[in-house]
Amino acid sequence: MKKSNSLSLASWIHLFVFAAMIYFISSVDGKVLPELNKFNLDKMAHFIEYGVLTLLVIRVVKGSFPRLGLLGASVLVVALVLAFAVMDERHQIMTPN
Repeated sequence: MKKSNSLSLASWIHLFVFAAMIYFISSVDGKVLPELNKFNLDKMAHFIEYGVLTLLVIRVVKGSFPRLGLLGASVLVVALVLAFAVMDERHQIMTPN
């Protein structure tokens, strides 16, 4: 396997594992999790969570679609992260508390 292929595969694996972690944490009942509203820690946690997700998506897009220009890659990254965010929010609506 070429180095670029293994890097691309590893990037996809990292992305899927991180996305699965977000999805799992979103499934946990809100009463079980610590209260993060103090000092807006919940907002900071979301910012960090989606910042890492965005970096992982950038790495996947860059490795998997090298012919995309900067604009095309940027649009794809934003679309993928927004799609995941919408899916996660819909999932949270169905989760108790």
